Amino acid sequence: MNKITNIKKVLLYSQDPDYDFSSVIDYLYSKGIQAFPFNPNFEDRSWGIWDAMLTFGGDGTFLRGANIAEQYDIPVVGFNHGHLGFLCSFPKEMEKEGLEKFANGELSYSTRSRLEIEKEDLDSITRGENAVTAFNDLVIKHGPKWRMLDLALTINGEPVTRFTADGLIISTPAGSTGYNLAVGGPIMTPTSKCFIAAPIAPHSITSRPIVFGEDDELTITLMNDAETICKYDGILTSETLKKDESFLVTKTSSESKVVPLHQNVFYTLKEKMNWKRL
Repeated sequence: MNKITNIKKVLLYSQDPDYDFSSVIDYLYSKGIQAFPFNPNFEDRSWGIWDAMLTFGGDGTFLRGANIAEQYDIPVVGFNHGHLGFLCSFPKEMEKEGLEKFANGELSYSTRSRLEIEKEDLDSITRGENAVTAFNDLVIKHGPKWRMLDLALTINGEPVTRFTADGLIISTPAGSTGYNLAVGGPIMTPTSKCFIAAPIAPHSITSRPIVFGEDDELTITLMNDAETICKYDGILTSETLKKDESFLVTKTSSESKVVPLHQNVFYTLKEKMNWKRL
């Protein structure tokens, strides 16, 4: 764990365009910290070095903020204004306490592995130029015609299996409690050095989620002419897979820096998932 100290300038983020940051800005200013709402319409890097990003919303807001913060290599602190708030650092009722701890340099962050997704084009890959990254997951699903997908899975050049299913989820450990969990995938501790490939409603009961190492290269190829839609961290993109096209999925060279709700991940699991106390 690494302390967030010497804080001078921070970004504030919410998906609500009308969110009122005034009380947060005033409080942080009283502590000698400048705070600015994130504006995607200008180049924030020109303003100098940012020390952290604070998000205000649910897990979706935290995900968007984490993806922005990763570009600046700064930690993200989430204040939950949503429902589950599994990823966020503080529940709404602890917002004042959380801001105080942040301003006093009492918070620590840990790192989370991310996915890098590139489309393989005509048997050649232009690494990095057209890649996207994801904090939680990549989801490939059937299109509006509801035709089942035939997806071939290759790991490090070795053919592994073909999933005949409604889709496929490639999840990070941090994202394992999201869509991956809903389709029966395993829960991984956030710092696990692995990723998960979990089929969505597979045609065969022998099609099971697969855990593979974070240093492995995963290739997903569409083998039939079904329509597909693709999402990265819940964001629908214009990118699709067509027959014989592939996605190459690897670990990014950079990692996300996040302040967890609790230093003990199992405490968070028990609280958020209402597990029976021992």
